[in-house]
Amino acid sequence: MRTVADCVKRAEECRLLATQCSKSEHWGHFLEMAETWELLAKQRDDKLAKTWALAEAIANRRTR
Repeated sequence: MRTVADCVKRAEECRLLATQCSKSEHWGHFLEMAETWELLAKQRDDKLAKTWALAEAIANRRTR
């Protein structure tokens, strides 16, 4: 399973590769890949936030 940081790093790499392409069709593909990696990072981050919130809720119930 990929981490948020890994997805962000891959998005940055795709954006860097896009700047090095001479044909618009190629850099367009790299930009699309970067957007996909960023979407995956956001989804992963959202899932982690929900998991932490659930863990806190369970912990709070146990301490009552």
